[in-house]
Amino acid sequence: EELVKEIDSALSRIEKPVQVIFEDSECLACGIKGDKRLLPDFCHLEQGFVHRGQLRHYHPDELQPYHPLSLEAFHPGVLKLTGGPSKTCETVRNYSAVLTPVVGMFDITMGVASAITAGSTAYLCSQLDKPFREIFSCCQADRMHA
Repeated sequence: EELVKEIDSALSRIEKPVQVIFEDSECLACGIKGDKRLLPDFCHLEQGFVHRGQLRHYHPDELQPYHPLSLEAFHPGVLKLTGGPSKTCETVRNYSAVLTPVVGMFDITMGVASAITAGSTAYLCSQLDKPFREIFSCCQADRMHA
């Protein structure tokens, strides 16, 4: 309150009006407008390029298609791993391998027959195994041939 009274008193003692002239300018980097004397010292840290108008893209020659890298084929599908041993065959082979010694304890002839069956099953399963390969989930195409 005391300060306000002091300012009012000082203003009332001014006999002639004082003309204030503002010198507006525009910062080229950020576009802020105002009197330099009233603006902060730094409205930005670095000078930058600013263009206030609408930009027009212009190229004096005819455009030509160009890509700096070689083009690669692209496939939208996800790769999944297929192949390997037959699950059914593995189950039969494992059961026959477990039963062979048990059968052989009760009857040697049946044990030998069971061992031959187990060996034949193991050989047959190895022939039914499919090689592992990566295929695309969308079209089932092999990765190497897509």
